[in-house]
Amino acid sequence: MLILRVCRTQTQFPEFSYRLLSVDTAYGERQQNSWSAATAWAIWHDKEEAPRAMLTHAWRGLPRLRGVPDSPNAAERKGLVEHVYEMAVNQRVDTVLIRRAAR
Repeated sequence: MLILRVCRTQTQFPEFSYRLLSVDTAYGERQQNSWSAATAWAIWHDKEEAPRAMLTHAWRGLPRLRGVPDSPNAAERKGLVEHVYEMAVNQRVDTVLIRRAAR
């Protein structure tokens, strides 16, 4: 069960039955300066058993594909691969979808 803390209050999330991570990479032709982004989604069922979806986390950045762990610059230590892996583990996702635009 996830609990969100906002302004010293707690909001209890419903029990999620499925979690998905959707990743849009900026690693294709002519996309050197484009953003990469990832969103985490969760599915639950309401009192009438109707499926509902909730955005639980979002991220965007301009990292290189792989991080440089020993870099003196903290921003370079994590690349896109490490960000996606960390989100997948932290959000306990069931599936990771990765989109790569064909241009």
